[in-house]
Amino acid sequence: MKNVTKANVLFTATVLVYLILVYTIRLIPAGTFSMNFLLIMPEIILLLPSILYMAFMRDDTVSDCGVAKISPLTTFFTVLFAFCIIPLVSFINMISSLFVENGVSETLTRTVESNSLIVNLLVIALLPAVVEEIIFRGLIFNGYKKRNPFKAALLSAFLFGLIHMNINQFSYAFVIGILFALLTYVTGSVIPSIIAHFIVNGTSVVLSHLLVKLQKTDVAVNQATEMIVDENAIRVALFLMMAVMALAGLALAVLLFYGICRKNRGFESFKMILKKPMRNSYDETQGRFFDGFLLLGIGICVLYIVYYEFMI
Repeated sequence: MKNVTKANVLFTATVLVYLILVYTIRLIPAGTFSMNFLLIMPEIILLLPSILYMAFMRDDTVSDCGVAKISPLTTFFTVLFAFCIIPLVSFINMISSLFVENGVSETLTRTVESNSLIVNLLVIALLPAVVEEIIFRGLIFNGYKKRNPFKAALLSAFLFGLIHMNINQFSYAFVIGILFALLTYVTGSVIPSIIAHFIVNGTSVVLSHLLVKLQKTDVAVNQATEMIVDENAIRVALFLMMAVMALAGLALAVLLFYGICRKNRGFESFKMILKKPMRNSYDETQGRFFDGFLLLGIGICVLYIVYYEFMI
């Protein structure tokens, strides 16, 4: 089977297994499982098709999963890069939340109130970072890049957004999916994207813990928060401030990405995949991006998102 075809089969199998097993678990009476179990199980379910894939597909696609060592300087630049893109992620999330429900914030608040900071960092930040990066940047992106690296980054990011099964998370997952795929490409390792993913998730966890603790210790904070939400002028000011922070963070992230390129594959190699001849060239021996397998997976995700957003 061709590399791109195998990646497409993996994505659709992941979608099917995820939906079937998650909804099977939901048939069990509420209260049977703990909150932590319900947070961990979706990630384990996501990983199951990839475990089977790696067990049976003993070829270059698996070896290209990219769990390779990176230098200390690359690690340092990656950490800074991750912190720099957080304002961009927050800004996209803010815009998306104006139009669709933000279910993540509600779930995060519940887990913050029931778990310690360390537990939440492990369950909400570290586990998803490792699982999702191995699947989407390690196996799927590396399977696609043999056909066309630039299109591989876009398509793997699109699928990464879809697997979250809601519009709010899709909006920022698609953007960071592109950035993480490019990190994986220029370093030849999935470890930088795991680090960046963990920092983005972990920052949300830490800030949520601080906010809940602050609200519990000072009732006036809650009153002030309610007043701020009712003030349109302050909303606009907050929006503009977030936009400026997002642009400034993105500019710094670009500089750090340049440094990561120089330290690894080289900036010329990165520029090459952006040039028109490379963008429009394909290795036809690797299979087609949009075949029947992938269209089935995308179709299932889109139908579920429509059902979730407009019917539930």
